[in-house]
Amino acid sequence: MKKSDLHKPIIDYLSKHGYEKVNELCYSILSQDNSVKYIIRMPDMINGFIIGAQFINYGEFDGDIKNAPMKNFEFEMLLIYAKKYDYKLDEIMDAIKIVCDKMQIYIKTNRSEIKSHLNEWTFGLYSEKEKNDILSCLGLPILNPYSIEYLKETANKLKKNQGCISFPFDEYYQHKDYYDEYITYGCKVVLDKKLERVMILG
Repeated sequence: MKKSDLHKPIIDYLSKHGYEKVNELCYSILSQDNSVKYIIRMPDMINGFIIGAQFINYGEFDGDIKNAPMKNFEFEMLLIYAKKYDYKLDEIMDAIKIVCDKMQIYIKTNRSEIKSHLNEWTFGLYSEKEKNDILSCLGLPILNPYSIEYLKETANKLKKNQGCISFPFDEYYQHKDYYDEYITYGCKVVLDKKLERVMILG
């Protein structure tokens, strides 16, 4: 189906319910206490909906999903593969209503709904320090990212899942001896000079 046919009813619905356009795919709305900007990223013809959260006291507050420190993929299967499938209007409306009904809970409860369902949200490629900053924004206990026990546990997870963690140069150089210990436990430490970030690979 055409992207315009998919997006028009979604945009109309979001606009009527107080969402503001950020860019072609993203619409945002503030929580009741104005401390969280919740984002709906519309289906892009291949993937479904993604929702995100930005905090007024952490990082960007621009309503763009790419700058959201936390994302939720609960609705990523709704209206998936629209490039190959012609959805009927009632299917589109049912999908956006499901997303907005859940978003309304987040809007009304400000940050508390995220706190109580933290396992449904992802941090992305953040250092433990950055994750701690986000947890602090939510009023949650912070991690102890610089203990050898934590390093061993993280290294094992990275190797098991062939995973990766990433963080800025300044975080790496402030704790270089600690992060270089990942090599001892079978991980690789890679410096990306262009992005000025360090990756630890399992």
